[in-house]
Amino acid sequence: MEYQSHFGVYALILNEARDRVLLIKKALGCYTGLYDLPGGAMEPHELLEEAMRREVLEETDCTVETSEQLGAFSTLYPFEKDGQSITLRHLGVVYTATVSGTPLEHSDRGDDSHGCVWVPFDDVTNDNAAPFVVDAVKAYRG
Repeated sequence: MEYQSHFGVYALILNEARDRVLLIKKALGCYTGLYDLPGGAMEPHELLEEAMRREVLEETDCTVETSEQLGAFSTLYPFEKDGQSITLRHLGVVYTATVSGTPLEHSDRGDDSHGCVWVPFDDVTNDNAAPFVVDAVKAYRG
């Protein structure tokens, strides 16, 4: 089995009532078809929070207004690619955040998101969301 590693920075974006999270609908990669947190890899010149703010803007079309580091997370995610078994070692830092602007409902930019959706916390499951989403929601809710 092959292992691949990825480090990223992500946002757990909360609605005003703090009972829903803004997630992207993954279009590419091993999480295709699942909900995921807006975020991704840092550029060489960026610090963690700068990268999170840029990624949120790119993937949701919203501006981060407030943010607070929730924690660091790691998961192992097995998947198949071209008939080969691979395990992704996914490492990252997650921020809770509030945003301004209207999230993209649909995206045809050709990036890794088909758009955004507000999902109630209780509807986030291992069957419909990437492991980081499930872990971040559990950490936030205690």
